[in-house]
Amino acid sequence: MVYTVRNWLCRTAFLGVFSFGFSLGLASPSLAGAQQASVGDQQRIKLEAVIANGAKTLKDRISFTVSRFENGAVGPIVATAEKSPTELKLPAGQYRVATVYGDVTVDSNLEVASSAVKHRVNLNAGWVKLKVIPHRGAKPLKGEIAWDILTYGRDASGKRHLIATSLGARPNLVLPEGFYLVRARTRDAKVKHTIEVTAGHTYKYTLNLNAGSLRTSALTHSGTLFASEEVTWQIFRKGAKKPLTALTGSTGAFTLREGSYTVVARAGEMTSTTDVSVRSGNTKKVNLTLR
Repeated sequence: MVYTVRNWLCRTAFLGVFSFGFSLGLASPSLAGAQQASVGDQQRIKLEAVIANGAKTLKDRISFTVSRFENGAVGPIVATAEKSPTELKLPAGQYRVATVYGDVTVDSNLEVASSAVKHRVNLNAGWVKLKVIPHRGAKPLKGEIAWDILTYGRDASGKRHLIATSLGARPNLVLPEGFYLVRARTRDAKVKHTIEVTAGHTYKYTLNLNAGSLRTSALTHSGTLFASEEVTWQIFRKGAKKPLTALTGSTGAFTLREGSYTVVARAGEMTSTTDVSVRSGNTKKVNLTLR
């Protein structure tokens, strides 16, 4: 009886070991294959961008986002990089690469097979430097300027599309090749200009406000200046109902495009109004006595 039990235990142990070993033997090849697919089958990919066909590789901060591309649709993101050139590893397959440089975005297809791949993206773009002068012969403005870059052409509904925005006195932009409408807005004036961008080239554009200076002062009956916090200035284009610009203080300094304006000063219940003409490159001084 004891022998029988021991024999049964031995057989059970042997079958268990055999069963475990047999299971391991079946699982082992697939496990090894999976490891090779995830590591051994990955290929080295070099991503780089050029500003135009035939140009040298850009060495700059450029964003690459690599996504799976399956059944004609973009899938999950599998890799990202933030400079050109850059290297990464990917398993064989089809991918979509989104390359972003400045205000340029280019989507391209990438196929990874059984060898290393160099993927070069042609941005077909150019560099643009912008500035504004108040009038001919003057130095560029240094204050805050808001910039809008729009398509030159209009869509079927007659509208232009916003391509890029910037805030600053002298923006440096990267734009796709083409024609654009540039709008610049200062506190007191705005100007627009058409520009052209050719791939691989750097353009410098200066927008001329064709403006003059207006200096204002608010006086009391005795001829002294009002306290700064008490006076509000509004500048209207002559005949307009909406103010073009406004500020607070006993004095005001405005840079206005050449033309006719109405100046309004208010302090509590007191007000004063006058019409002025501004000429490009000239300075106009206005003193208003508030009553």
